Amino acid sequence: MADFCSLSDTPSLRASREDATLGVGEALVHCLSAGDFAGLQTRLATDVRLRALLPGGPIEVGGDQAVAGKLALWFGDVEVRDLLGHEVDEIEGRLHTAWRFQVSPHPVRRTPGRFAIRQDAWSELDETGRICSIDLLCSGFRAVEAR
Repeated sequence: MADFCSLSDTPSLRASREDATLGVGEALVHCLSAGDFAGLQTRLATDVRLRALLPGGPIEVGGDQAVAGKLALWFGDVEVRDLLGHEVDEIEGRLHTAWRFQVSPHPVRRTPGRFAIRQDAWSELDETGRICSIDLLCSGFRAVEAR
């Protein structure tokens, strides 16, 4: 039976947990946008797990260094990294973060031009407020046509 008088269930504590969760999502987007992968790694639990569905197929990466390294591979070595938009929300304790960037050159293939990408991530936080799991869906880097 639920303890309805528990402090952990009060509206103000639920709101402060939600605010903290959203703050982690905003920090994640800020770190990606700034290319601050060392800062991003501090937001990850040491045993974080990333599962991603990419255009080339699914991947799974474990550990804070490996996950930060994978994100750095996608967003680090670019001359242009424009954040076109992002969303951060929470549903019953699960963090949803989405971002859309335009980058140049292609960060993996190193081909010239501008490329758009959108990723949606659903994350869990551990008791310290660090991200301990990320389930990510990726559009892939899509060539942007000149207008």
